[in-house]
Amino acid sequence: MQKFFSGVIKICHILLAFFMTVLVAITFWQVLCRFVLKIPVSWTEEVVRMSFIWLIFIGSIVAIRDGAHLSLDILTSKFKGRAKHISNILIYLCMLAVCVVMFFGGLEYVIRSIGKTAVTMRIPANCSYVSVPVSTFFMSLFLLEKLIPEFKSLKKGAST
Repeated sequence: MQKFFSGVIKICHILLAFFMTVLVAITFWQVLCRFVLKIPVSWTEEVVRMSFIWLIFIGSIVAIRDGAHLSLDILTSKFKGRAKHISNILIYLCMLAVCVVMFFGGLEYVIRSIGKTAVTMRIPANCSYVSVPVSTFFMSLFLLEKLIPEFKSLKKGAST
């Protein structure tokens, strides 16, 4: 299972680099065309928006796996032992609940928007919407990966 998770993260890093490159290159092209060549290019805004959406959601997958997500640990850093494991479990369960809600909400939105196309480019609008269920699925897997050792540590601490 660890090999699978490592593969997913490797793919995420490749996609992050791709979307960041697309974002910067297309933004540069848009600025060049608009201000230097005086030719507005309408499709660039949509490509940049889609790249940004994917960048955010894929970055969230990596952040959860690496434990780099935004957190306020002013209170939880004071906890030790059993209290630390319990607080981590509660935090991960809350995050998992949010991911599950976002997964099903995102999936419903993707299904509802079948047949719709992007405004300036004639591609399915789902190209950006599908990022929500895909990313929250993987975020949920990584949260479960973090929960299992916490439960084991809590159980081990209780039995000693």
